[in-house]
Amino acid sequence: MKASSIAFGGILTAISLILLYLTRLIPTNTLTLLALLSFIPPIALMEKGVKTAILVYVCSSIGSLLFAPPNISLLYILFFGIYGIIKGFIERMNKPFIEIVLKLVFFNIAFLITFFLIKAILGIDLQAIFAKLLSRLASLGLNSTSSSILIYLLLQPAFLIFDYALTLLVGYYDDYIKRYIRQGFNK
Repeated sequence: MKASSIAFGGILTAISLILLYLTRLIPTNTLTLLALLSFIPPIALMEKGVKTAILVYVCSSIGSLLFAPPNISLLYILFFGIYGIIKGFIERMNKPFIEIVLKLVFFNIAFLITFFLIKAILGIDLQAIFAKLLSRLASLGLNSTSSSILIYLLLQPAFLIFDYALTLLVGYYDDYIKRYIRQGFNK
């Protein structure tokens, strides 16, 4: 691994750790910060390759255990941190339907693992939270299991919107920002 790759990875890791720490300071923007964090590993992947992207993800994941709340660390480690790298590999196929299916499979596996780990490790009952959320939206008379299923179904299009937004961010980076980064690191 070249020194420029390590330096670039270090800068991206530092940015990741700052954003992770901000989730502790600004809890109302947690999902926005996590979405921004998903944008960092693809930059490493595009600029310096797979090794640097994985290095950024691993170092940021370890740092998240120190700087972010435990629930945010789990979300970052299991989904938001790794998704940009997975997305990059899936989109190399250039078969849109298969790409969407594979992304949804990854999302659903990551969601289920996160769902059970948050309850097992942190003791947070997400089913009860989902039921409370839906009862506030409308008096649907749903129990916690049916409310979890409804939330789960609603998360599918929400994930696809997130994926599209990440695609737009990566495209913007590729079209407008990349040339300035390359000028600075290739001197």
